[in-house]
Amino acid sequence: MNWRPAASTILFNKALRNVLMLRRGPTAKFMPNLYVFPGGVIEDTVDQLFPVEKTNFDKLRDEPIGMEGHKSDYPFRVAALRELFEETGILFVTDRRSKKRVVLTTVKDGKLDGWRRKIRANPSKFSELFTDFNLDLEALKPWSNWLTPVTFKHRYDTLFFVIPVDDEIEVQMCDKEMSEWLWITPREILERNCQSETGLLPPPQYCELMRLLNTRFNRLSAMCNPHRLCPQVIFSKENPDKIYEVLPGDNLYIPENAAHVRPRTMSEADISKSEVTDAIIHRMTYYEPSFFKLQLHIKNVDKDPERIRLFHIERTVC
Repeated sequence: MNWRPAASTILFNKALRNVLMLRRGPTAKFMPNLYVFPGGVIEDTVDQLFPVEKTNFDKLRDEPIGMEGHKSDYPFRVAALRELFEETGILFVTDRRSKKRVVLTTVKDGKLDGWRRKIRANPSKFSELFTDFNLDLEALKPWSNWLTPVTFKHRYDTLFFVIPVDDEIEVQMCDKEMSEWLWITPREILERNCQSETGLLPPPQYCELMRLLNTRFNRLSAMCNPHRLCPQVIFSKENPDKIYEVLPGDNLYIPENAAHVRPRTMSEADISKSEVTDAIIHRMTYYEPSFFKLQLHIKNVDKDPERIRLFHIERTVC
């Protein structure tokens, strides 16, 4: 594999239907200046080896998303919560005695912030934090799996989780990596992206926000998408800055060895021919740089036997 495993967490406010988003700084190596969900790469010596007795992993009931090269999603869950803590100061735990679920934040606990600084400097210290509490892995609901397209220098096989929360939890952002944080509705951030003169969202975040926008809270678990999404890139012959990213199920998608399909160049006429009445359309379009004018195109997705995306609408959305 020429990619790294990673995990990301979508905090979703059940009452206000807000999500927590962070904006990467201008010097970030990956996706600079774009709004993303908290997350990062798996640290094998930290996340895989995190003591299972300091978690509630044995209580999990949700069907996991199978990740290539891993027997379970355990290290992804640990990494998701560790990265969330490092980047936002928010920590999901359970009381070791009462088993009560608790949300801690460095905004209200200076000692916890001290631990966060230590862990950022040395992630292996993460397990030392847990003496009276356990890591609440059960809080994470499997949501989707995205693999960065082959055209990127750095590729990540990312498992996305959703955590439903009751409040807009206070955030103490890590300003070494991020420049802004905000609680915002999916509709509002999607509209900002649509109106912006530069792209604000990477394609995975765009699609997942669109899914949340069209999902009722009580259907979150049912909307888990177990199929890996690896966009395949098609360049427009007439406009080199126009990019198509086709997704599983689309009639232009090549399922064989899907993660390694090289970029193609096609004429707009040939691409249009693929959009016949009964064809499955599941793709994105945007312009370089920075995913400008990003759009999601979906049509007849209910005809896909894999029900890849679980969308129930047929339209082009900005």
